[in-house]
Amino acid sequence: MTGKILIPLLNNREEEESFLEKAVEDSKEIVLVAVIDTGAMVGKFGFAASQMSQCNLTTEKCKELLGKKGIKVEDILEWGDTLSKISSIAQLKKAKKIVMKKQDNHYFETLVKDLRKDGFEVAVIEMPLISPSK
Repeated sequence: MTGKILIPLLNNREEEESFLEKAVEDSKEIVLVAVIDTGAMVGKFGFAASQMSQCNLTTEKCKELLGKKGIKVEDILEWGDTLSKISSIAQLKKAKKIVMKKQDNHYFETLVKDLRKDGFEVAVIEMPLISPSK
């Protein structure tokens, strides 16, 4: 059994069931972290204050999908710098691993690199693009 996993909600794509299934592996305890980032990275990932309703919808959808699988889910909403908030919450909650959905941008790559440099085990899951329904 894997220990506690932290999943940062960096945009509204983490709510896809196929990603969540891969992310949680055989863990029964997940911490979802959404950061309202007022810094320079807003728009690349993270949520701006104007996106709080979307952030809440993403969090609730993730909790619903994981709850159906009998997984204990704690959700945390923080304001501030995405990297420092993810790092401090991972330490505070004693997360064994941080799992993120791959994004193709420099900010994401920097975030992953910096979290690993801080000593965290970071798993990046690459998912195929899902075409929107017509």
